[in-house]
Amino acid sequence: MSSLGSGPIKERPSGVMLYALSAQQFSGRLSFEQGGRSYWIDFNLGSIVDAHSPDTSDSLAKLALRSGLATKTHIGAFIGARKAKPDADEGELLAEAAKLEPAQVTGLRRLRVAQCAARTFALEEGHFECNAGTPDDRAGVITTEWVIFNGLKRNYSRDRLLREMAPIGNEKICLGNSADLGSFAFSHEEAPVLEALKTPLTIRELAEKTGVDHRLLQQRLADGEQGSALKLYQAF
Repeated sequence: MSSLGSGPIKERPSGVMLYALSAQQFSGRLSFEQGGRSYWIDFNLGSIVDAHSPDTSDSLAKLALRSGLATKTHIGAFIGARKAKPDADEGELLAEAAKLEPAQVTGLRRLRVAQCAARTFALEEGHFECNAGTPDDRAGVITTEWVIFNGLKRNYSRDRLLREMAPIGNEKICLGNSADLGSFAFSHEEAPVLEALKTPLTIRELAEKTGVDHRLLQQRLADGEQGSALKLYQAF
């Protein structure tokens, strides 16, 4: 891989880089390090194909336990199998220990990639490095839009959202009628905001129209397609 750049995360927040790399059909790895812990996201032709987080809550075993696909007894058997076969595939060992179907393991792998990628939005004080690689035949696992929206929603503080969105505080934002928002996986909570954004509004005007605290709107707007995203995220 060849390095395309590196620096403090504060200078290039995760959302900035993910949005730009996806738009540029990037293939390679975006790595992060903070406090001696390493995270990374792999891209292939602009799609997220894999990700890693050292946080144990993002592991396949923890995800299987939380989702009810495995019990503590299953996880104990899985841990024992991993110690005995450290080079074996984690998903295969978990499937054997918890008697999981292939489709269930595939779902857990997808969820792990999604959570690991979104976890990078919790990083603020560390450094990043972007390395280009060679495109291959791997397909995307989770949409970049989903990662940006959920990364911001789950990991950004209000103060950080306000700080990073301050430059567009007085600008009009409009999604229009043709914006394709399905890949963000918005919930019903975002519906009134998205409906209001069919006409140009500032964040404060939007707050007045929808009755939603303008600070909470940061979580709904920070990655809005075809409008705020293009204003928020400058090209990498």
